[in-house]
Amino acid sequence: TIVAPSARTLFNRATLVRLSVEVRHSSLRTDGRSTAVTQYVPVLAVVYGFRPKWTILVAQPYAVVDVTNRMGDETRRESLNGLADTRVFIQYDGLYRRNTPGGLTRLSAVFGVQVPTGADRFSTGAVAYTGGMIFQKAVRLKHVFTGDFEYTRATENRRGLSMGDRIRFDAALSRFVISQDKAPPGASWPRKAFDRIFRYGAYFVLELNGTWQARARTRGTPIPDSGG
Repeated sequence: TIVAPSARTLFNRATLVRLSVEVRHSSLRTDGRSTAVTQYVPVLAVVYGFRPKWTILVAQPYAVVDVTNRMGDETRRESLNGLADTRVFIQYDGLYRRNTPGGLTRLSAVFGVQVPTGADRFSTGAVAYTGGMIFQKAVRLKHVFTGDFEYTRATENRRGLSMGDRIRFDAALSRFVISQDKAPPGASWPRKAFDRIFRYGAYFVLELNGTWQARARTRGTPIPDSGG
C-alpha cells in the first residue's frame, strides 16, 4: 500500500472508492514464553470532491487479529475481529497551486477526526484530531514526489486513558514507465512482456514512512514502556 496521500483533490462532484489492506506483525519473547501478533486491517475509503479544491474522505477500517502464545510445548491461538474507529478527513488543495506543461505543484492542508465508533476491543474510546500538510511535485508526468506531515492530538476516553499524540511523515518518489512502441512480430519474449505490462503505463514507487508516538497516559500520568 502506498501510504503517502496525493496533494491533488478530486474534480468537483467526482467520487472515488478505494480499498487497501495493511498487515502488521510483532512478537515478544520473555522467560521461555513467546507471543506473536499479526494484524490484518482492510480499509474501505470513500472520497468525494464536494467543491472545487475541496475533498472529503471517510475511511472505515476492519481489524482481524491473530494471537499465538507459546510456553514450552503448549501453544494457544486466538483470533479476534471487528470494526475499528471511523476516520473523516477534509482536504483543501488551494494553499499553493501551479500547473505547467506536463507537470504540477500542489501544497494542500488536511484536517481530520477519528470517531470512537469501533468495537470495544478495537476502539480507543476517544476522539482524536489530525492536522497536516501535503506537498506534491510532478515533472513531465514522469517523475512525481509526494510528501506529507501529520500531527494527531489524542484525547482521554471515559476511563481517563489517552493513547498519546502522534507525528507521522511519508515521502514517496515515483517514476512513470510506459511502452513507447508496440513490440514487432519478431521481438524477443522480454520485449513482448515489457509491452504487455507497461502498455498503459505503471509507476515504480520508492517510499519512506516514519512515526513518532508519545507515551500513553492514564489521567495525565505516563504509562511506562509505551510510545516510541
